[in-house]
Amino acid sequence: MKTRLLLFGLSALIVMHTHAQSAGDYRSKQTGNWNDAANWETFNGTNWVAATNYPTATDGELSIIATTNITCNVTDNIDQLTIEAGGTLTIDNTENFNLTAGPDDDVDLKIYGTLQWNKGWAGNCGTWEIYSGGIANINCGSYGTGCNTWNIKPGGTMNFIHVQCYINGTTINNEGTINFTPDWENMYVRSNTPNSPGTIHNKPNGTVNMIKTGNNGRFGIASDGNNGSENYVKFINEGTLNLNEGTELYYGGPGQTSSGISFENTGTINIANNAMLSNAGIFNFNGGNINGTGNALIRQIGYPGIWKSNVPCNLPVNITFELKTQLGGPAETTINGKLRFEGRLSNRDYSEDIAKLRLSPTGTAILVSGYLGGAVLTNEGVITMPENWGSGLNWEGIGKFINKGLLKLTANQTLYLHNYETENGDFINEGVVEIGTGGNLLSNTNSGQTNDFFKNTSAGIIKGNGYVQFDAGFSNNGAITPGTSPGILQFNGAQPLSANSTLEIEVKDASGAGTGHDQLTRSGDLTLAGKLEVISTGNVPDGSYMIISLSSGTISGSFSELDMPLGYTLTVNSDNVVLNYASDMDDDGVINEEDCAPTDATKWQSATLYIDADGDGYDAGQETVCYGATVPDGYSETSNGEDCNDDDANVHSSQPYYADNDGDGFGDAANTTSACSSTPPSGYVTNNTDCDDNDNTIYPGAPELPDGKDNDCDGETDEGAGTTWYEDADGDGFGNPDVSQIAVSQPEGYVADNTDCDDTKLLYADNDGDGFGAGSPVACGVDNDTDCDDNDDTKWQSGLLYIDFDSDNFDAGQAQVCYGAAIPLGYNPISLGQDCNDHDMHVHTEQTYYADYDGDGFGDPNNSISVCEAVPPMYYVTDNTDCNDNDNTIYPGAPELPDGKDNDCDGETDEGTGTTWYEDADGDGFGNPDVSQIAVSQPEGYVADNTDCDDTKLLYADNDGDGFGAGSLVACGVDNNSDCNDNDATIYPGAPELCDGKDNNCDGTTDEGCGITTSLRIDGLAMREGNSGKRNLNFVITLNKKSNVPITVKYRTTDGSATAPADYVAADKTITIPANTRLRTINIAINGDKDYEPNETVKVELYDAVNATIAKSTAVGYILNDDRKQSAVNEEPFAAKAASGGKVTLSPNPASNIITLSGISIGKHITVSDIKGRTLITQISNASQQKINISNLAAGTYIVRYETEDGSYNSLKFIKQ
Repeated sequence: MKTRLLLFGLSALIVMHTHAQSAGDYRSKQTGNWNDAANWETFNGTNWVAATNYPTATDGELSIIATTNITCNVTDNIDQLTIEAGGTLTIDNTENFNLTAGPDDDVDLKIYGTLQWNKGWAGNCGTWEIYSGGIANINCGSYGTGCNTWNIKPGGTMNFIHVQCYINGTTINNEGTINFTPDWENMYVRSNTPNSPGTIHNKPNGTVNMIKTGNNGRFGIASDGNNGSENYVKFINEGTLNLNEGTELYYGGPGQTSSGISFENTGTINIANNAMLSNAGIFNFNGGNINGTGNALIRQIGYPGIWKSNVPCNLPVNITFELKTQLGGPAETTINGKLRFEGRLSNRDYSEDIAKLRLSPTGTAILVSGYLGGAVLTNEGVITMPENWGSGLNWEGIGKFINKGLLKLTANQTLYLHNYETENGDFINEGVVEIGTGGNLLSNTNSGQTNDFFKNTSAGIIKGNGYVQFDAGFSNNGAITPGTSPGILQFNGAQPLSANSTLEIEVKDASGAGTGHDQLTRSGDLTLAGKLEVISTGNVPDGSYMIISLSSGTISGSFSELDMPLGYTLTVNSDNVVLNYASDMDDDGVINEEDCAPTDATKWQSATLYIDADGDGYDAGQETVCYGATVPDGYSETSNGEDCNDDDANVHSSQPYYADNDGDGFGDAANTTSACSSTPPSGYVTNNTDCDDNDNTIYPGAPELPDGKDNDCDGETDEGAGTTWYEDADGDGFGNPDVSQIAVSQPEGYVADNTDCDDTKLLYADNDGDGFGAGSPVACGVDNDTDCDDNDDTKWQSGLLYIDFDSDNFDAGQAQVCYGAAIPLGYNPISLGQDCNDHDMHVHTEQTYYADYDGDGFGDPNNSISVCEAVPPMYYVTDNTDCNDNDNTIYPGAPELPDGKDNDCDGETDEGTGTTWYEDADGDGFGNPDVSQIAVSQPEGYVADNTDCDDTKLLYADNDGDGFGAGSLVACGVDNNSDCNDNDATIYPGAPELCDGKDNNCDGTTDEGCGITTSLRIDGLAMREGNSGKRNLNFVITLNKKSNVPITVKYRTTDGSATAPADYVAADKTITIPANTRLRTINIAINGDKDYEPNETVKVELYDAVNATIAKSTAVGYILNDDRKQSAVNEEPFAAKAASGGKVTLSPNPASNIITLSGISIGKHITVSDIKGRTLITQISNASQQKINISNLAAGTYIVRYETEDGSYNSLKFIKQ
């Protein structure tokens, strides 16, 4: 804006819009042309004076005042022009009318009056504003404006009248009113200058009206020029757009394809009857409302036009939407009225957001053809196609057609469903696809389709009389219904049925397939599956109805469910399926509909009968019953009356019963009740003869007591003498001393005895005090009679066990055994098979042994026998490596002697020089100086030492001089190691027990006999570990005498050579010993395995005893290894090598009663057998000097076989005298 000096003191011109005047300003003074100076006056700084020239852009501010009309007929540049209210500016020149642009806040043309623009161009990027009351009539013909800004303020009006106007680079901002009132058939607002787009912006309070004048009502917003140039017009609607009746707003222009033409809507669009909104550009629905009345129409025509719903768009019921181009997303467009679809939903290259088009339940659509692209088309209304028309619905990607309503193909219509792309498209049917007579539903897919293209869901129905061809990609979880009334549907290509599908067939009459009943036909194989549902209507005669027919192929499979009315059965043949109907299924002469049991020939009539379950002729009501020739049991056609209890034939009416208040079985005649039962209610009886119902000692026949009462109701009192009787509740003949009565005669349940300790149960004598009884009932005892030996308190239960004396789990038969807490030795609850020798745990099948005639412990491989013994017979061994069995100085490893022989069987003779060696008969490492030999290498049983004082026995140090030894072996000492304390001469086995807090006699008990009355001790047993699972190692707690009160004691395990949890299950528990018993067993679970290992020990310690002292607190249990290791048996006349490196010796030899094995380890297995190998004695060693009683053996030669520390076995011979 030009710079002006404000003149103060001048009176303002009295016009509608006044301002301070400056020298050089112009104003109109009369009507005329712009270029006539006579029509203007100018301000000279003081006064208005006649102008000598017409105004130009270099002059001051210009005004066209009221009542004047200035016509612009020249090309000129104008600046700062105001059309006052009542004034008019007419532009009627084909030349340019240029407004000189000022600063950003400058307004170059202000209209308060009227602008009448008939032709010409307005340029130079100026700003126009139309104020309230101002009017701009745009009748620009083929002219227009460029690079201008038009602001229509509230109350201002712009009228577009003539055929077309170019608004190149111009922005129209409307807050007032724009009226399009074309005076030609078509009217356009265009942009025809490249890269000069125009904009019409209808702001929130603005209104745009389309008004029809005569036959003219079409207004276009268009582009011009070459494709791709930015010469388009954008329409932005934030206010109200009214398309009045008969008008059309077309954006895009005739023949124009520029994608830049766009319509942006967030306001309200009102489309009147027969009005149309049509598009060949871009329509962006960003919000607002679209309303319609009468026959309103929205038409998408001309590519690349697109309707984009960026927010959900809901078109009302009276708008018809014609989609001939493209619909975009990302939001959903809902059609509540009519849809004509022959366009595209989303581009195939997905250049637009994926479209979502929904036809609501009130919507109807005509499908001509279309492309889904990646879009989603949802039908909840009705879609049809033009008659005699072939429509195509094409998938160009991952689009979805979701049919929830009705897709209808009427007569002779064909719908092609094509998927051209490699992506997975979907046709999802959740509604009804109906194919009319002659109609065709065809589908094919590209080979890249990896899913089922056409999905008939559980809610989907395919029905009709036409033809279906699915080449691939079809899944059916819904229904297929041939016909709409009985008809024929042909279904080729993909299999129509599945495990979840339903085939619905209607049977009406016998007029044949298509009219009388439905039929599914097919060319090709058919697999039956899913449900068959048969609907029977009309009068169906007996007969057969072919419901499936194949022109080629074979039928396989079967229906998993048949839902057929009564009377129908199904026959499946190789090329057809037949329904058979019988009106009387059970041939009982009554048709199904009238037969109360149509499949049961024994029943056909229904009647109301009396219920008489107990058959007494009285009824419990009536019931409708289906039956045949005779009335069924429990019912009757007649009745003698009502039955109050139909479960009891002995009663049908209420019966009297009498109170028995004292419970003596006799009732009170004066106290009655009634009940519909043949048995009395609780507290009542059938008789009424009690003479006193408050005393249960008084009733007819009661025993007469000396109590001053007439007990037996005979009218006499206390006749006869009374006796005291005692209740015998348990019936054992012994009475309860606490419950008695006096009676003349013995009452029922009473006896004369009164010695029963417990009259609630039978008691039995427990002679051995182990808590288990036997024999006949006694007055006082225990409450069971299960003891199998009542004279032995260690036995009380009996069972069938396997005989297994050698504990190898192989049996020698079965026996009934009486035992106690633990299975006795020699028996087993399990067995792995029969044992050929049950006296030897190491053998249960025959073994091979080799002759050792020279007695050197090495056998002849050429001389053997097989026997069922783990110990070789006399003169036999397990070894077979002797190279000379006739010379006992020759065997593998023998000392080489200077005797000209190969003593050690190594192939060489007399190698080396001789050394003197001394016999070590007792194996203690000290030699006998009186017995020696010279040998190259150390002979077996000889040592280099010669200091042994007695080589016939092991000797131990006796440090306290009490005659009992302990600790390690010595050359000279005592012949025992049984001293439990070798540093105290008052402590040794057999010593007198002193009250000194010591275990003087080494029996594990301290100060016994020093005033302790009841004591307990624990002892351990041995158990073989087994190969798997768990076994119980028993420890026995024994009392020195029975206690009259229970005793409790705690126990815990500690590791010996066995460790927990690898070898046994650790325990720390409390055990109770009941009163009057002396024995309890503790079970420690041991783990079985197949590993060879030494025998192991585990300890159990007693502590915290209550009601007793602990005499022996600790015991050792032995876990015996039962896994074998092969080793040679070295038989020597009197001694063998011990595991510790010493000798095990046997003495005396010969012997008569007792033999002693010295030097043996504790817990080892020992057997004594005769010369034939038969085992006669079995023991487990419990001392290093193990004594064996042989007094029962006959005179002769015997073999002692014993287990060494490493699990192998050695043997010794002895003679029984």
